Amino acid sequence: MPTTPPTTTTPMPVVTDIFSLINHRIPQKDGNYENYGCAGIGNFDADAKTLGRPVDDVDKALNTRKHCIRCIKKDLGLGYQPYNYHENNNHCTDAAGTTDRAFCECDLEFVETVMGLETPNSNFDTSQCIPITTRNKGECCKSSLGLYKWYNPLRSCCTDGIVVANGGC
Repeated sequence: MPTTPPTTTTPMPVVTDIFSLINHRIPQKDGNYENYGCAGIGNFDADAKTLGRPVDDVDKALNTRKHCIRCIKKDLGLGYQPYNYHENNNHCTDAAGTTDRAFCECDLEFVETVMGLETPNSNFDTSQCIPITTRNKGECCKSSLGLYKWYNPLRSCCTDGIVVANGGC
């Protein structure tokens, strides 16, 4: 009786945090964001102080993610947590409004923003950072899915989870 050779498949990676999400969605960029620019100090450390104005769009995305994570911590009082992500359909699967979903949404927004962008500022010389001289007290805007956006209430407002320029509220 002939035997059928076993079928081997490479399992999909289990995505539960920013590192595994990058490895899944943009594996060629894995490791490219460490000490990136002036906002990406550390390795996705949301608590690390931003040393200056973002140097490019990747650095801006790192700063946006940092603010998103900080808003979750401020609003929900919890540190970064693992989440569930559907690797085949590429979306967050935890229930909308949960802490896990919020962290996933922050990470997913970052990855989708930086896809296709060059990463020339890894291990950036922070002595080149231009300090931010005006620091406004920002506020957090939460969408129904749990994605948080930081905004300056002197210039913008939050309407149904969307940050809009003053006058559009």
